Amino acid sequence: MMIDTDYHSHILPGMDDGAADIQTSLVLLSMLRDQGIKTVAATSHFNVRKESIDSFISRRDKAYEELVNACKSGQYPRVVRSAEVALYEGISKHDLRPLCYEGTDLILLEMPRLPYGDWIDNELSAIAYDQKLVPVIAHLDRYMEWYSKTEIDDLLSFEDALIQINTHAFLKKNTLKKIVQIIGGGRTVLLGSDAHDLEKRVPNFDSVYKVMKSFKYRKKILPLLEAACERIKI
Repeated sequence: MMIDTDYHSHILPGMDDGAADIQTSLVLLSMLRDQGIKTVAATSHFNVRKESIDSFISRRDKAYEELVNACKSGQYPRVVRSAEVALYEGISKHDLRPLCYEGTDLILLEMPRLPYGDWIDNELSAIAYDQKLVPVIAHLDRYMEWYSKTEIDDLLSFEDALIQINTHAFLKKNTLKKIVQIIGGGRTVLLGSDAHDLEKRVPNFDSVYKVMKSFKYRKKILPLLEAACERIKI
């Protein structure tokens, strides 16, 4: 068993601050393929305060078709349409289903760089229970840099959400211990490259395996990551 799915990437050409062109997209996909990835979620940034859902879907479909047409040789991982949805107060009033991972009820949500408030719990609850979607908290490791421990605990207390962690976090000592505690505690953690470009934000799934092989909890943590990947299909 291996981790073969990237649940977070900015691989579509020209959609956001990710891949600028189709050539970059193809190189990123090649890198992911060489790291054992077979399915890549294209989670382009979406901000309902800046663009309508319909406009975003139209742009995304065009970029997706361009990428799919360039991948006809079959040598690249499968690409699944999705979005990284910025969480705002009131966003649950919109029908968010078109933004889910294609063919699923999973929706990737990016938390705001604001003090954690009750409204966040309210929005997560509305998305989960009113819209009957499964929130996936995008790159939890990043929030550890600006949320307090109490705020992180509050976010983790929403147990109906899945947690997405960036592979880069396994290379940072200040986040590795916390991540291992979360995984070992039984939360479903999905890995994402959050790949954007060919310089600073490149795919590095191979780094996870390197760290786990030398880490004292590798016999427990790596199987849990692999099991989550096997269980949560996109």
